[in-house]
Amino acid sequence: MNSVSSRVLGIAFFDSYRSLYTWRWLAVPPVFMVGGWLGADHADFIMTVLNRSTRQPNFWDGALILPTNKLALVFAFVLGFVLVIGDLYVRDHSQGTAHLTLLRSGSRAAWWAGKILSLASPALLYSGLAYLFALLGSALRLPVTLGTSGAAEIPWGGERAALYPRFGDIPMPLFFLLVILYTAFALWAVGSTVLAVSALYPRMVVPLAAGLALVLIGSGLREPFFYERGAALFNPVYHVTYVSSFAVGKGLQLAPLLWAVTVLGCTLLLAFGGGMLWVRRTDL
Repeated sequence: MNSVSSRVLGIAFFDSYRSLYTWRWLAVPPVFMVGGWLGADHADFIMTVLNRSTRQPNFWDGALILPTNKLALVFAFVLGFVLVIGDLYVRDHSQGTAHLTLLRSGSRAAWWAGKILSLASPALLYSGLAYLFALLGSALRLPVTLGTSGAAEIPWGGERAALYPRFGDIPMPLFFLLVILYTAFALWAVGSTVLAVSALYPRMVVPLAAGLALVLIGSGLREPFFYERGAALFNPVYHVTYVSSFAVGKGLQLAPLLWAVTVLGCTLLLAFGGGMLWVRRTDL
């Protein structure tokens, strides 16, 4: 058992390391820094002009408001992550690296499990870079403070509501960290579906086509996100935004966070199971 685990972790570490070797990572900081500045400007406009509120937003708001916008969600987070790491399997296949690592793993199941696991690290890195640089961009537009934003203290869901939902009274730095971790888990699930599709047809056009398909799936979502019903609740793209999970009192009456984690977890299992069936039947 330890031997299998070590092989899985070895493949995961190797692929995670290789995922960093692309210039596309360099595009993430400026894109989200600009996004954070625009988010801060939007937050300030909503609170001071539209709502005419005396509660002033601060630099947390520019970053945390981004996933509440559909365009930012599907293009910056989902498509952006796919464009950065989506062709990892295709590159490994074309260069022969996939075949070599399969021989060293000694098991197709261990090899594929390592492939799926390898996406967790770049997902966490992408989420961390996205929110941290969005926060930096927001700091150029709004006051910097570790305290809770006035725009986040208003109850979520009513008239002149808060800009984004929060659960409990946890400190903003901790809430920010939870959002990063949640988004990383969601991107891991989304990236795994692209990996599974790439295994079916390892061509360079496939990751891009899969990313555009995810954008198309996400384009049907309605804002504000937490008011979605029906089939949208089974859409993994919908659960990339923490808004679907961190608010309470609307949407699913049971635990929204538990439902989101379940959908994303099932997406990971389907990507692993479906890819495993194909990998066992094909020559690499």
